[in-house]
Amino acid sequence: MIQLTQTTGSLIRSIVSLAASCRQYTDYAMNEMQVGHKELANVFTDVAEMEKRQACFLLDQLAQYLETEQQDSEIWAACFRMLNELAEQEGFVQIGTMYQLLLSRTSVISVA
Repeated sequence: MIQLTQTTGSLIRSIVSLAASCRQYTDYAMNEMQVGHKELANVFTDVAEMEKRQACFLLDQLAQYLETEQQDSEIWAACFRMLNELAEQEGFVQIGTMYQLLLSRTSVISVA
């Protein structure tokens, strides 16, 4: 069983929250574009991009933490695979992609 620290849990919650915000702002941008408000759509697109960048930054921080902790890579790999599959099944493709990104970081997860 993986034991997460409060800091790790906070990072994960922040990443999930930022990913959800990115998706929401992207939806707002698409809706505004459809009704002809290009300038407003661009604002929402810019905000979505900022949310995405922040999520990527936090994801990198989480990966660095996991690397320094040298957690059992097989356990982490299995955990991230399961979370990726669950996120994709529930329609959270962006969140699933974040878990795939963690799996692809060979410096963090050596067994993928």
